[in-house]
Amino acid sequence: MPSLLASFPDRSPICFHDCECVGWTCLRGHAAAYLRFAHVDHLPGLISIGSLYNDRQSSAFQTNKELKWANCFSRGIWLCCRSCFLPLLLVPAIFYVLTLQKALSRCTAPARTMEPGMVWLLSIPLFNLVWQFFVVFSIAKSLANEFARRGMAVPEQTPAQPIGLAMCICACVSIIPLLGMIAAVTSLVLWIMYWVKVAEYSRLLDAPRVPTPAVPAV
Repeated sequence: MPSLLASFPDRSPICFHDCECVGWTCLRGHAAAYLRFAHVDHLPGLISIGSLYNDRQSSAFQTNKELKWANCFSRGIWLCCRSCFLPLLLVPAIFYVLTLQKALSRCTAPARTMEPGMVWLLSIPLFNLVWQFFVVFSIAKSLANEFARRGMAVPEQTPAQPIGLAMCICACVSIIPLLGMIAAVTSLVLWIMYWVKVAEYSRLLDAPRVPTPAVPAV
């Protein structure tokens, strides 16, 4: 291009070195302007400029097309994974809520601090982050009242409450970007431990009581 400018020192309308525009659109405009002032022997150089611009545009279009196909493919894979793993996560969650409901239903009405059906509010997204605290406290209080009413000794004063509170706190921390992954894994482990703990206490309430033999009077 500098050689082309040197051929027309007296009538060069645009200087490429002083141009403030950047990009192939500017270059195409300059080529069209020189085409009006140039002789026929300079046409091959201008044609090569246009060919270079068309090649660049074609390459960019091909790249964008490939990126669009790759994006669509990745979205399809993500949707398939979601459709496959969502039932795998939903089924254990249903059985977990059923365990909590059964534990509350095995407590007598005076001992319960929450109705068994209220645990299904845990299925509401985001709301369950707050409601899970109420569920843990209510189950611990209800189980403690029922064990005390039956006169059964248990190792914990508030059954399953420490593990349940740790699970709830980790579940809330899991939404924080930096600590989310570690807190989510910890919450998953504590969730399983809490589930097993509540199921054990529920089985204790369901077990038939063995009558204590009376001591014969001396």
